[in-house]
Amino acid sequence: MGVETRVDFGAKVTDLDGVRVKLAMARANAEQLDILLRPFVDAAQRSIERAPSENPFEVIYKITKMPWIDPAWSALFGQGIYNIRSALDHLAWQLVLLDGQEPTRATQFPLLVAKRDKSGRKVRVDIAPGIKRPDILTAVESMQPYHGGGKWGDQLGVVAELSRIDKHRLPIAVSTMLNIDNIFWGLPEGSRTPSWWFPVGKALNEGDVVARFLFNEPVAPEVLDPCLVPQIALDEAPLGSPYRTQDLASLLGGLARIAAFKIDTLIVAPLFEGELPAWIAPGPPQPDTIPRVGANLLGTGERQSLEDNGRTAGTVDADAT
Repeated sequence: MGVETRVDFGAKVTDLDGVRVKLAMARANAEQLDILLRPFVDAAQRSIERAPSENPFEVIYKITKMPWIDPAWSALFGQGIYNIRSALDHLAWQLVLLDGQEPTRATQFPLLVAKRDKSGRKVRVDIAPGIKRPDILTAVESMQPYHGGGKWGDQLGVVAELSRIDKHRLPIAVSTMLNIDNIFWGLPEGSRTPSWWFPVGKALNEGDVVARFLFNEPVAPEVLDPCLVPQIALDEAPLGSPYRTQDLASLLGGLARIAAFKIDTLIVAPLFEGELPAWIAPGPPQPDTIPRVGANLLGTGERQSLEDNGRTAGTVDADAT
């Protein structure tokens, strides 16, 4: 079944433009957050210094001064989460229309973290006022977070939980943590690789130890150049969660990419024949060509196919934010 389109001042406007705009805004939020956090990271990294140790085999590094965390960063992150959640609710609206019904104020996209309720009964996946077409219900069910591990196991489960937190208790809690994905160090020639310890996913305070290196040598080398980079990360996630080890901008950009990938793969492809992928932000048609999308005021670049969509909740890259 094709999707109806209309032409407005020569531009192609499709039913899923609201979904695309919201996802593009989430990517723009991630890009802006990345820019805002860079000075903090630079200042915090300069405050990490080598500290004396009573153990001659050991090298310790501490964070000596903690830069101020601007509450606006958390608010901006929450805005990006809201935009992802809103994109899903725009999608729910269009699915109801596709089903031949009229949306209501209760129309929103379900994000269920468990298949059964507290009494053990299986939870029905639906969209108000009640989807009739089995293929739409099947597609919506395939998007549910309980397939990927629930609240903190599935990316859409994370979006649902953070959206709930941001809606009822602003701001989302964030803290300074160590970026463990980009640690490396240089050693003098002939030195053996040490064993090491880092506070993975732990909120840091001024004066905390951020790294320990233990060498199997009589004396630890004087020259050691570890790249220890603090970051602003999500303090809401449970201890041990990988969502505590990503900086806010990378996390937000990754969640937006995964949401778009799932929407495109599980909803748009099977239900909206001929529709542009949700990852492509709306834009004006190019002269003398069929309408297509390109770079726009949100700062998002164009995407050509589903293969270009994000597949991991990893680092925000230049053409994905």
